Amino acid sequence: MSKLLLLLGLLAGSGIAAVAQQRDPTFHNAHFQRDTLNPGVTLLARQADGRYLVAGNFLTVDGFATRYVARLWPNGRVDSSFAGGGAPTGSVGLPSALAVQADGRVLVAWPGAAPPLQRLLPTGQPDASFVPDTSGGLGRHDCRALAIQADGRIVLGGPQALVRLLPDGRRDPAFQPSPLGPAALVQRLLLEPDGRITYLAINQTYFSNGEVQVGRLLPTGQPDPTFTSPQFIASHANDLRRLPNGGYLLAGTVRANGRYSDVLRLSATGAVDSTLYASLGSSIANPFRSSALTSIAPLADGSFLAAGELSVWMQPHAPLQSYAATGTNDNRIAGRLIDTPDSIYFPPIGMRPGYMSYINNARVQHLLTDSTGTLVVGRFSRAGGQPSYGLTRLVMARSLTIQPAAAARLLEAWPLPAHDRLYLRLPQPAALRRIELLDALGRPARAIAHSAEPTLDLTGLPAGLYLLRARYADGQQLTRRIVVQ
Repeated sequence: MSKLLLLLGLLAGSGIAAVAQQRDPTFHNAHFQRDTLNPGVTLLARQADGRYLVAGNFLTVDGFATRYVARLWPNGRVDSSFAGGGAPTGSVGLPSALAVQADGRVLVAWPGAAPPLQRLLPTGQPDASFVPDTSGGLGRHDCRALAIQADGRIVLGGPQALVRLLPDGRRDPAFQPSPLGPAALVQRLLLEPDGRITYLAINQTYFSNGEVQVGRLLPTGQPDPTFTSPQFIASHANDLRRLPNGGYLLAGTVRANGRYSDVLRLSATGAVDSTLYASLGSSIANPFRSSALTSIAPLADGSFLAAGELSVWMQPHAPLQSYAATGTNDNRIAGRLIDTPDSIYFPPIGMRPGYMSYINNARVQHLLTDSTGTLVVGRFSRAGGQPSYGLTRLVMARSLTIQPAAAARLLEAWPLPAHDRLYLRLPQPAALRRIELLDALGRPARAIAHSAEPTLDLTGLPAGLYLLRARYADGQQLTRRIVVQ
């Protein structure tokens, strides 16, 4: 009984100090290559099993042939069981949206293709059985936004249209959204926990009023009456993220409350939060850079990361910056953490020698935050001073206290329920000392020492409930329950 009580006590877990942003030395920075200049990654999605799907301007990854779309293991190495077959007939550019179904099949949007949506099998080859019906909506147009509902239905957004498809590709007759306007272009889609759909749309008419709109729809496609659907005069807007409190973070140069800001925070009803003002030095400071702010990532403590081509007048630009909840740069990210140092600026006569002699031409396209840190994709050649070709992972380098319930979520394990093998991913892997699996009486059933890619062999274990425990060198630990079948 005492051992059982001990096990129940361990299930509560304990806090762990996660560590401001720096390159994760345990993550493999894959080499994305192609036969033209400027290879890089533009899109990123994560599978339920922890693997990543990436899309961009590449033909090989670490020498493995996979055209424009690749799958990576959680440690960043290429998954050779998936080989992208290239662009479909009629496409005129790189993939514009990416999403992963629960069964491992991958949806890719291609501008110019008819239809503009392609489904790939788990091997990376086109799924010939999937013929999406986008007639009367997107047609041959560019699909910019893509999301998969829990029931498998597919929501698409693009020029003038929001479309929902059934899992087999047929149009969903239950989804009847109102017209968005002849110049509207849907940029982002968010699926709410209750089935509602939130979207970010821009007006493509130059110098028009109400250039940016954030709207929320009921599951039927009709406007949500509880949401104000704010409209803003703006230079651009590229990203929308949901906050834990139900509100939203909007990335773009928009005018609200009588002033321009590069980031807006909205409440769950669409009201503008006047406590946030962030001038990130994008198109305000340098009007010759269009759509400078490409992605934003809210963090658990209310701060956020902003990415793109964040150019500040007369200063080297930094494609990734970190900001406090009020919009003040908190300097957690060095200006050259992500860079491509391939240009030199010579200052005019009379200016201080060497001033702005370095120009960072890197561009970050997308950010994804999970328990391991922040995945960064784009067009760059270095991360933290080390070679990095369009994809890297950053981890926190300042001390944050994580509460027990949150700490348990940081110990990722898959598949669940487990069978013959259990794959793990943990924060601060370099500080790990030992990983153990305990049975219901607290007895060790399996154990391994520190490993950059921890895996537990479960062969021969009786079915039942187990405790997975990760011990760190400073004496702290993470725990979670595991069911073995």
